[in-house]
Amino acid sequence: TWTTHRTPSWSLCSGTFVTVQTATPGAVNACPAVPTEPAWKSVKINEVESNGDKVADWVELVNNGTTPVDVSGWKILDNDPDHVGKPVVVPAGTTIAAGGHYAIYTELGQATGFGLGAIDSATLFLADGTTQVDSYAWTTHAATTYGRCPDGTGDFAVTTTSTRGAANACSPIRINEVESKDADGGHDWVELVNVSGTAVPVSGWTLKDSGDADAFTIPADTTVPANGHLALDTFAFGLGGSDSARLFNGTTLVDSYTWTTEAATTYGRCKDGLGDFTTTVVPTKGATNACPGLSTQPWDGSQSVRTADVANTWGADLSGLAFDPKDPDVVWGAQNKRGTLWKIERDGQSWVPAEGWTAGKDPRYTDGTGAPDTEGITVGPDGFLYAASERDNTDGRSGTSRMSVLRYDPSSTAATLTATDEWDLTAAINQA
Repeated sequence: TWTTHRTPSWSLCSGTFVTVQTATPGAVNACPAVPTEPAWKSVKINEVESNGDKVADWVELVNNGTTPVDVSGWKILDNDPDHVGKPVVVPAGTTIAAGGHYAIYTELGQATGFGLGAIDSATLFLADGTTQVDSYAWTTHAATTYGRCPDGTGDFAVTTTSTRGAANACSPIRINEVESKDADGGHDWVELVNVSGTAVPVSGWTLKDSGDADAFTIPADTTVPANGHLALDTFAFGLGGSDSARLFNGTTLVDSYTWTTEAATTYGRCKDGLGDFTTTVVPTKGATNACPGLSTQPWDGSQSVRTADVANTWGADLSGLAFDPKDPDVVWGAQNKRGTLWKIERDGQSWVPAEGWTAGKDPRYTDGTGAPDTEGITVGPDGFLYAASERDNTDGRSGTSRMSVLRYDPSSTAATLTATDEWDLTAAINQA
């Protein structure tokens, strides 16, 4: 039914009659293009830490879309009107990958910055500072964090544990590692992890792949120990090269992971239990994941920076520093180029050379000669100093390549230190 003529015609487009610019009798309707939403609308606030982790308060964003989104210059405000002109600003060059996460501290790395309160909110704006992208408000601090459950799309809830920069932990039980093609021809398996401090019963829970035809019911009297792992490897179906592992408690999806090709090893969460999935170094069925790269954690000390020594104390840079594991008021230092070793003690708010070390002590090789160019230093479990040296600088600053680890007795009263042992690695690695 229509109440007036339309030129050229009315056409049915996506279930609704609309005015079109071209009549197409006997052919497909010339419907107007459906406007596409801008990519930035796929970005949401995903997790909020308002009571400070070991570093500071933060807000996490997630990109639920299929393309990367540049969030450079985007702004975050809390509910304090005094902060309107002083928002948290996302650094230039920041892009969130499709399906990825990005977290920013609200108190650090900002011109002013602000903390998030117990009764507060976080509102995300585009770089123009006026176009609102997303917002979340709360009335009390969470024991952990507030996060969307399911990750990225659900309503906000108190999470099981903080997962800054990774998928939210909405249940203490998570899929942690997946083996879809065992190198030795063994059975496929899916590993669960419990990220809580209490054992969790999982009897009757079901494991499925990407389809619903096959399901494995976890046997009676099965629990995942506190902060522990459980590998499921007796299910009858196999996992494919492009497949999913889905864990259900009744009809509720607890966790899932989808991949498009088999891993050379396994797919596992890195950091174990908490991070996003990546290809592991080696399979670790029923144990902590072997994650690539360095294992890191946030610095939990003060964020303030101050000078810790008196100007011109050393005369050159200290390239290696190591706290003495038996005395937090002692630091051992290795001086680049010259190679001098130092014992450094706390003196109030500053650090000074210890008694007997006012000029440092120059190291020597085991025969009492040479000038090792020490770079790094550590204290071994035997209490001796272990210094890494890249060359012998006897003939000047250019030196002769001699990559060694040298062992020194820190209790020596001599003006120079002669190594008790040397491990010469020059032949084993590329020359410096």
